[in-house]
Amino acid sequence: MKIIKSVLTIILTFAALAVSAQDFNKYFTDSTLRIDYIFSGNASEQHIAVDELCRIPRWYGKHQRLSELPVEGNGQITVRDHHSKEVIYKNSFSTLFQEWLSYPEAKTQTRSFENVFLVPFPKDTIDVTVDLRNNRREIMTTMTHTVAPNDILIRHLGEHGVTPYKTLQTADDTTHCIHIAYH
Repeated sequence: MKIIKSVLTIILTFAALAVSAQDFNKYFTDSTLRIDYIFSGNASEQHIAVDELCRIPRWYGKHQRLSELPVEGNGQITVRDHHSKEVIYKNSFSTLFQEWLSYPEAKTQTRSFENVFLVPFPKDTIDVTVDLRNNRREIMTTMTHTVAPNDILIRHLGEHGVTPYKTLQTADDTTHCIHIAYH
């Protein structure tokens, strides 16, 4: 009887995981949406602004568990389907801006820092939320903006090749590697 219960529990667990598993191809294309933000402010007031949106060929990030956070940083970027409001991608980060806020200079000066985040390129309109948190996990500032994949202001990068470059090492399977460029 215990064996049957154990087997049944395992089957139900895998069934629940399969039901909750996200299909990358349902929401995203094999491209990257690069979102450039400016984080600015001081110890008492912070701001987030979108600087630029770019589309880059290929997506080299995770394809499973898109809405789960393996590690939490001092910030979080959350992508929701615009129509259903379902969370379809989530990632955390910690920035130099957030570290700078803990220094005495942030009490008397205002500074801005550029930040770049990569998310899978959406097939349909999405809402992107960026939260900056303090060391007690409380949200200091937040911003939500909408991205339409057909927006003419999204720059297309790397689609016509990059001049000139040299490949140092090529992987047999590029779905499980990272690309590093240096200048």
